[in-house]
Amino acid sequence: MKILICITLIFATFTVSAGKTSSSKIKQLYVNGSWVMAEVDITMLNGNNFPEQCASSSWVAITPSEPGYEIITSTLMLAYAANKSVSFYVTGCSGQNKSSKRITSIWVND
Repeated sequence: MKILICITLIFATFTVSAGKTSSSKIKQLYVNGSWVMAEVDITMLNGNNFPEQCASSSWVAITPSEPGYEIITSTLMLAYAANKSVSFYVTGCSGQNKSSKRITSIWVND
C-alpha cells in the first residue's frame, strides 16, 4: 500500500495542465526560426491551472515540430494584423526556454 501511494505521488508531480483560455487581443508577436510566440492577457477557464513552470508567463508559443504549426502560426499573424481577439487550448510549455504556454488550438473571436 505504501508503494502504491509513493508511485501515485511521483506521477502526480508530472501532471500536465491543459485547457481552454479566456479571450485576448495579441499584444505582440515574436517570430524566430525555432518558435512563434504571442504575448496575450489570458486566464484558464473551468478552474484549470497553467503548467507551473510557465504559469507566470504572459506568452503562448508553438514550435515547428508541433502538429498544426503552420496553420496556427498563420492564424496568429492574421488575428494580430486584423486586431482580433483570440483564445487558445494550451497544454504544457513551449517556446524560448520552454517558458511559455504551448498552443495546441486557436480560436479567432470578434
